[in-house]
Amino acid sequence: MSTPNAAITSFDALDDESDSLLAAAAAAAARCADHEQDSFVVIVRPNAHHEVVAGGGNGVLRAAVSVAAGAGNDRAWRDAPAGSTIETAPRSLPEVIAAAATGAGIRRVHTGRIDVDGTTFAVAMWFEASEIGTTEDARLAVLESLRHAAEQSARTAAREETEPAAAVTAAPLVDDAAPADGDARVFDSSDPRLDPVTGVLRAEMFEAVVEEYEDEDANLVMLDIDGYDELRATYGDEVVDLVLRRTADRLVTNSRRNDVIARLGDDRFVVLFHGVTRSDVLGIAKRLVGALHEPLDIDGGPADITATIAVAHQEGLVDLEEMIESASAAIESGKRAGAGRLVLAA
Repeated sequence: MSTPNAAITSFDALDDESDSLLAAAAAAAARCADHEQDSFVVIVRPNAHHEVVAGGGNGVLRAAVSVAAGAGNDRAWRDAPAGSTIETAPRSLPEVIAAAATGAGIRRVHTGRIDVDGTTFAVAMWFEASEIGTTEDARLAVLESLRHAAEQSARTAAREETEPAAAVTAAPLVDDAAPADGDARVFDSSDPRLDPVTGVLRAEMFEAVVEEYEDEDANLVMLDIDGYDELRATYGDEVVDLVLRRTADRLVTNSRRNDVIARLGDDRFVVLFHGVTRSDVLGIAKRLVGALHEPLDIDGGPADITATIAVAHQEGLVDLEEMIESASAAIESGKRAGAGRLVLAA
């Protein structure tokens, strides 16, 4: 993502085709600029280094939002739902915005935000002075366009990362587009970092990550395919390798590029997450359960599989080896209770 040297504040719709998020914000602002009495503002915050305010309508309101945003006063959107909107009374906004909104005769304000991997990329605010403002469908359409652009910007930013650790910890994909189920994910099977069957990190590479881990908290998910030995005995090595490959594809699709995904054993995988909360990881784990249990569509193979998934969390003095042992014990306990379970490690 291109990053300007200084903060940019514009009272006109920005149009930067080199940045998909700025272009989407500009397009949304232009569409909303026809309402002379109303004002629409998009705040784009891809990272901590720059901020862009684009809008149509009342310039005073856009200036007020810019001042509040520049001061770090995010009360206007902090509680807004991600991917949806909430109606707010002007008086509940930061003082500088409330004063401008009152002067402009604003009756109601709708706010919504776009989050990608826990980071707020964009906030949309509709200030309505007229009786008939934007419809809910129109607001959701704007947020959807911003969401697609934000995800594209996030992928671009991830590709541009050049930290030395990225060679080890980044998801090692030649093609980083999430594969459709049944499509082949592209990777270099000769890469010594990678498991040649699944294209995720080898166990040895994951051990190197564990040795260098220095964060003060950690979240990981471990999974075992249920009935793995029976699958190999029934369908043979070639089909089971496809099952393993499909499992890895679904892990990659449902994780982020900077999460560490590895194959630790025959049917055991692990995902180490960066910068997510414990509740976020529980949500991701539930999504993985659903994804892994979907039909496989492999010729001559099983219709589907189940997997036992363990979630481990640790704060303070992190010992990843201890977490892995705890997750392994939880997996074994879960398997004894029945297939396809999601369990929490002690």
